[in-house]
Amino acid sequence: MNGELSFLLDSIQRPFEFQGSPNDLFRNFIGNHNSQVEEQKQFVIRNVNVPDGNDYVNRSNSNYSNTWDVVNDKLIDTNGGHLETGLLEAGRRYIDYLAEYTHINSQVIMFGENLLDITQYIKGENIRTAIIPLGEKNTETGQRLTIASVNDGKDYIYDETAVNLFGWIWDTVEYEDVTLPQNLLRKGQQYLSSVINETITIELSAVDLHHLNCDIEKFKNGDLVRVVSIPHKLDRYFLVSKLLLNLDNPKESILTLGQTFTTLTQNQNKENKILKESIIISNQQITKTNKEVNEVKQSVSQVEQIIVDIPTEFVKTEIFEDYKDEVDRKLYNVYTIKGSVASYSSLPITADNGDVYNVLDTGANYVYTVQGWDKLSETIDLSNYYTKTEADALFATILSLVAYLTTEDAEDTYTKLEDFEDLVARVEALENNGNGGI
Repeated sequence: MNGELSFLLDSIQRPFEFQGSPNDLFRNFIGNHNSQVEEQKQFVIRNVNVPDGNDYVNRSNSNYSNTWDVVNDKLIDTNGGHLETGLLEAGRRYIDYLAEYTHINSQVIMFGENLLDITQYIKGENIRTAIIPLGEKNTETGQRLTIASVNDGKDYIYDETAVNLFGWIWDTVEYEDVTLPQNLLRKGQQYLSSVINETITIELSAVDLHHLNCDIEKFKNGDLVRVVSIPHKLDRYFLVSKLLLNLDNPKESILTLGQTFTTLTQNQNKENKILKESIIISNQQITKTNKEVNEVKQSVSQVEQIIVDIPTEFVKTEIFEDYKDEVDRKLYNVYTIKGSVASYSSLPITADNGDVYNVLDTGANYVYTVQGWDKLSETIDLSNYYTKTEADALFATILSLVAYLTTEDAEDTYTKLEDFEDLVARVEALENNGNGGI
């Protein structure tokens, strides 16, 4: 860890649950870090290009861990990649989360110049020179996804240099969650590169010429350094994975290039982390499943209650049929206006229950039921009835008559029963003559 990355030790990531892309998770971590530290310890995120097969991760943490540990545990250990830091023109620090090391150190380690000693290790039990990557399984065919469609028809990849050195040593690697062949090819290439790098490790002692000439670039962890040694038939770039500097005696500084061996304890710790992560995810799935089961049970209970609430008489078939007929009759009251036809004979032979047609020649409306067409209404002849105007005139006449009957003359004239016919005649005269008087 360089000095700038050590700032990530000074902030805490609180317990969390996250589902989304690795890019967003990394930005959450750095955002939380920046909110807790002073400006000189903050980072500007510049580049994040560590891919994931489905661009989706499910991560959680129940502890209060520092940001450095969380980034390594939840991202780098599972998705690979590494962190790089530096200064922007404005003086602020940037941080990158990158899939590959990109910086090539301009200083070259040369046999006879700054190369003091070189030792090569080969870890034979993990050597793989060719692999067949396998993705998700097709549920219909049972076949696994391969890289053949994006690899010239070949379902395998190999390292020519490793094959020449060790021969053909095959293996398969499975990625259950990878659904695209191009993602499967990329993951397979990363895996093959890692097993080869873990197989060959070079440790060398070299002088960092930067301590003798400040114009020469100094070595840093993560740098790609060219190593040239004619006696060893070596001319290639190696990754600086460990750097031990002795400032009192630069000649005693040791560079470790390539990948260092992991001890049995380190392997066990890594497996324990993966197992712990799997247990957490499994527990989350179990909790979700239990919740869904409880919801289903609740729904079943509601249905059972509805069944219990149904009146017991409807359990009998014959009574249920009567109930159905009653419902059907009520449904017939829901009319659907279909339009007009010329006459009753023009009505359709069959129709849907509730269809209503207007018959133009009679003005009647007919609705279709299980018994056929049923008349709802028709045009009524009102010629023998008073109009509103005629009724108003008649009411006015009656009011005049009532007013007259309250006078003394009317009281003297019409007290006898035999005179009633004369009164009737006068009312009729009023009806025929309007305001003709009595």
